Amino acid sequence: MSGRSATQRTLLLIDNLETVDDEKLLSFLRELPDPTKALVTTRHRIDVAHPVRLTGMPHADALALISQEAARKAVTLTPDECEHLWQRTGGVPLAIGWSIGLMGIGGSVASVLHRLGSGQSDIARFCFAESVAQLRGRDAYGLLLALARSECLVRRRSLWLISAAVLI
Repeated sequence: MSGRSATQRTLLLIDNLETVDDEKLLSFLRELPDPTKALVTTRHRIDVAHPVRLTGMPHADALALISQEAARKAVTLTPDECEHLWQRTGGVPLAIGWSIGLMGIGGSVASVLHRLGSGQSDIARFCFAESVAQLRGRDAYGLLLALARSECLVRRRSLWLISAAVLI
């Protein structure tokens, strides 16, 4: 950053950091001069600054979002179905919107709620596929594969050896 930025208060906003594939940017963020601050959103963990983990929306807010999205998509939900949708999505806005979108294109409320509870929904696949894709080629990917393939309790040392062998 320039000399002027080192004395001027600056807030740098970076959205969807996971879409940027440039190690220089992470280095830049680690070395921001005072009083510059950065607000970074990402779906992945980064080793920079102080993370603030977002959880699902509060119950009342999530129900309001469910009602709003259902109205936009012409989906009729009973209060009990709204409650189940909130429970199954954990109040996560992406999951709420995705689920009501599926209902809006013809998915029954019962089938969408069932799929959310089974861990086999498109939203689960979407979220986990992206997470796994980010791990490919890293030690963590080998570790994930080793854990998935193990049929019994595995010690840490064994996991390390197995994951190293998987990546070779």
